[in-house]
Amino acid sequence: MKRLFIIIIAICVAAGFAFAQEKQLTVPVVKIELTAGPGQEQTSTLCNICHSADYITMQPKSSKATWAGSVTKMRKVFGAPISDAEAETITNYLSANYGNGK
Repeated sequence: MKRLFIIIIAICVAAGFAFAQEKQLTVPVVKIELTAGPGQEQTSTLCNICHSADYITMQPKSSKATWAGSVTKMRKVFGAPISDAEAETITNYLSANYGNGK
């Protein structure tokens, strides 16, 4: 009985492997682009050092203060190599394009 079980498992594994060899999966590449505007290129370049743009676009629309806090956290906690001037540009861009107007 145990031997039969092992044979059945071996056949299933072999069949699965053969099926996987026949079917080649192609996963599409999805590139999220940030909204065009002043500071977009700098934001995209500097933020993409650590994470993809979809991390930005999936955030809820937030106030400028909240975006500033996020940028500060990325710099101070996670060590993002962003200068004070770049942080201001990024914060302004995020607030203008992904902000809630507050």
